[in-house]
Amino acid sequence: MFEVGTNVVYGQCGVCRVERVGPLENSPAGDRQYYTLQPFFSTEVIYTPVDCKVFMRPALDREQAEAVVREIPAVREEVCTERRLTLLREKYESAFREYDCADLISLIKSIYSKNQAAAQSGRRVGQMDQRYMKRAEELLYGELSVALGIERDQVVSYIARVLEEKKGES
Repeated sequence: MFEVGTNVVYGQCGVCRVERVGPLENSPAGDRQYYTLQPFFSTEVIYTPVDCKVFMRPALDREQAEAVVREIPAVREEVCTERRLTLLREKYESAFREYDCADLISLIKSIYSKNQAAAQSGRRVGQMDQRYMKRAEELLYGELSVALGIERDQVVSYIARVLEEKKGES
């Protein structure tokens, strides 16, 4: 069970703070425990049973986020040349099963490379590719921004700066 004040990654909502744990107010089933979650990047409030089936894990802390950023160059991209949309969708969805940062980074790098190759050969970039890349970036950058204490729109420049410093040390 997560404690009040803990940051968690909750399904497709991204990073949320656990605001409350306990029965819902004015609920006839007063013995069932719920998390009250406040997403960092939306105004909605989420009420979910403690024993829910939606994926939930502790969010990264600062040290873990810094380690994730330093390891970005080592994360391998998977070239996906699948043209059938249902298989492509399944492939992309697999990166979201556990909201693992390495899986999201791999997906972002893979789609980026695919887009670069398409642009070089004069082909159009697929909407599905763009949609999944945006979703992966929102989840990854959201979690990193909360852990690092920076704005989400500063994450890309933070990553570039850290990787440039790392390259200079080599």
